[in-house]
Amino acid sequence: MQPDTAAIHEQVRRRFALLAADPASERRFEIGRSSALKLGYDAAVLDSLPEAAVACFAGVGDPLSVAPISEGMTVLDLGCGSGVDVMIAARAVGPRGTGSSGSI
Repeated sequence: MQPDTAAIHEQVRRRFALLAADPASERRFEIGRSSALKLGYDAAVLDSLPEAAVACFAGVGDPLSVAPISEGMTVLDLGCGSGVDVMIAARAVGPRGTGSSGSI
């Protein structure tokens, strides 16, 4: 039996839409600044980002800690959530690089 991927996609979309609209809403996993800190994000970097983006952070890891980004690179963050990673990446690539993001 094949999973109903359209139904799964819709459930995930609704859940993240609710979280984005109301970060204090019921959830089954930790989100926000405390979650980002536990995953290894630097507190000073989080402080420099928009508070709303950090409050809605729902990541499961710190991809920038395993894939260093250099000035001038092009970075694409698919499934960017609140945009924390792409904002950090955009700073790292500087004016000669490109940071783009998108969610399906």
